[in-house]
Amino acid sequence: MEKTRPEITWSLMHPTDLNVDYMRQVAAHARSYHVDSYEICAACHSPLGGLDGLVLYEDYPQTAAAVDRNAIIANRDKLKKILAIAHADGRPVYYWHREVTVAPGLLDAMPGLLDENGEFDLLGPAFGNLLCYKIGKAFEAVPELDGVVLTLTEADYSVIHNSNADRYPPAEVVAHIVRIFSGELKRLNKRFILRSFGSIARDYEDILAGAASAALTCDFEVETKITPYDFDPFLPVNPFLRRVPGAAMSAECDCLGEFLGAGYLPAENVSNIVKYVRTGQKAGVDRFAIRIDRVGNNIFDNYEINLFAYHWAIENPTVSPEAIRDAWAEKYYPGAFRDALLEQGRQGFEMIAKTLFIDGNVIFHQNPPGPDLKWLKA
Repeated sequence: MEKTRPEITWSLMHPTDLNVDYMRQVAAHARSYHVDSYEICAACHSPLGGLDGLVLYEDYPQTAAAVDRNAIIANRDKLKKILAIAHADGRPVYYWHREVTVAPGLLDAMPGLLDENGEFDLLGPAFGNLLCYKIGKAFEAVPELDGVVLTLTEADYSVIHNSNADRYPPAEVVAHIVRIFSGELKRLNKRFILRSFGSIARDYEDILAGAASAALTCDFEVETKITPYDFDPFLPVNPFLRRVPGAAMSAECDCLGEFLGAGYLPAENVSNIVKYVRTGQKAGVDRFAIRIDRVGNNIFDNYEINLFAYHWAIENPTVSPEAIRDAWAEKYYPGAFRDALLEQGRQGFEMIAKTLFIDGNVIFHQNPPGPDLKWLKA
């Protein structure tokens, strides 16, 4: 039987506050593309990020007094409006969350979160209860939400870089957390997506090993970046973009160019994008999750040809970068300026590659990009 086209997800608000007006803009543009769903990152590095930013912790008075109640209620309201906009077009929304995160006062209110050495007890019942509590309360507050995208790095307490790997083996901890999320979200009839994102090869190995263990009994999806570690255009194919038996697989891609100026610079990236899509197709991914913004800049105000390229490459398995450029030019570039604008795109990528990188090594990764003595010293 012929394989169906992979699901296409637009990944939004990296990392910004929830923005209802922007969601309206995105929804309007999505009607010109084949978009199946959305992921929302939002303020994932702040106390208002993820499920924690939806929970008031009323069962824990010390924590309830410490969190910003008004901000959380406003957060819920904005997310509900965003969900209504997406659902009006029949598109589900999956919300980013990071673990382990602990709201103020919970370490005192739930002493079992720490072991006898004062370390975070990653396999203990208190932590499991906390996860179930957060998931339950978040979906009780915003039942319209369609699922969770979980990251196990860049959180308050490290799952895979914990201080006692003998007592808390990283792969075992990953499997434990995945089982809890998968079970709770299945009970709620919500989708669960695990990001395999890591900073070194060992991170991927631990996360994928834990995922493989959990997938023996759980239903979920593993989302892996199309290039290893981050969206640096000089990195090779991600060797960890591989299917975990029993789990769905998706490829996380970047459209605006986090490492290409993040919308502050003209980053036409069509050739790489076609390569990325072919990589995902060869790996047999079930879904492409395409980031379309960064720090408030979005692809529609910049080089939308990159988004066009992703869709054309996904929907046309043999199309070339030049054919995509020609199709875009025919639709959007006035005749007299066609060749000049296409050449400007090519030169724009070359300019960025020479400005932000030296011999393929990134030297400026900040937004907006520009000279900084700390990078020059490095």
